[in-house]
Amino acid sequence: MNVYYNILILCLGVYCTLGEKEKVPNEPVDQKHTKDGEHNPHYDHEAVIGSKQLEHEFDELPPAEAIQRLENLVKHHDLNADNIITHDELKKWILASYMSLDEEESDEKFQENDVDGNGNVSWRELVKKEFGYDLEDIEDFKKNTDKQEPDTKEFLLMLDEEEKRFMTADTDNNGNLEKQEFRAYYHPNEYPHMHGVEIERALRTHDKNKDNQVSKAEFIGGLLFLEDREVYLTEEENFNSFDLDGNGKLSQDEVRAWVIQDNNQAAEDEVLHLISQADDNKNNELTLAEILEHYDDFVGSATDYGHKLSDEL
Repeated sequence: MNVYYNILILCLGVYCTLGEKEKVPNEPVDQKHTKDGEHNPHYDHEAVIGSKQLEHEFDELPPAEAIQRLENLVKHHDLNADNIITHDELKKWILASYMSLDEEESDEKFQENDVDGNGNVSWRELVKKEFGYDLEDIEDFKKNTDKQEPDTKEFLLMLDEEEKRFMTADTDNNGNLEKQEFRAYYHPNEYPHMHGVEIERALRTHDKNKDNQVSKAEFIGGLLFLEDREVYLTEEENFNSFDLDGNGKLSQDEVRAWVIQDNNQAAEDEVLHLISQADDNKNNELTLAEILEHYDDFVGSATDYGHKLSDEL
């Protein structure tokens, strides 16, 4: 098996993994809200704390210290300092946490890709780290393979798209991504200047007849899901939620709404969930006392973690 075939297999594997993510709803938290049919409190804790690392630290804290830190968080997000967190304040809090989680994830990936540790990531470093090959290997691959062979063509298109995404994120055009630029590369939905390249990528992948629209068949993937009726129906429902005019195709504006999903709905759902858990007097806002009384719905502690561990054993 020659090196060019190895490059193709590896890189298409990476591309397929990335492609699968396009149909996954925008998940701001790296947890599922339900796990094995049960509510997963770690989802809420990450959404409140805004850091996976700090969420793990809370699991090691005594309850009294966890409550004190939660009180500090509440006061930080209580914008008018009245010891009440309104619906709007809680939503702003959760949205800020989602952004913080994205930045934390991007920064971890940035450190992995900054191989020489010089504080930025070059295209060479990115290709080497993500695909496992030097740029020279890729250039040799281009010269020594049939560019019209379907898998090769797909890989080269994918590589061009990744490079375009990299260059779009490189706002100072110096050939490297600094930490903030890498955040835009890694989480493009949060950065308006990245939206165009993401929409182009989605159209290239799904718009098979090149009419600048995405039909239901193109969205679902043709025959891909027909054997799994449940998945097909889920994807059909997802398509219909974006096909606002009901014409069976996603226009460019509808494609934008599909591809560039923000965190507003996820934040709204989380706000309603947290209020339902802690709003003892049912007035649709949370006092500091209510939040601290229900602290385990907002943050973890060593006691909560110990109970969870005991339940699992």
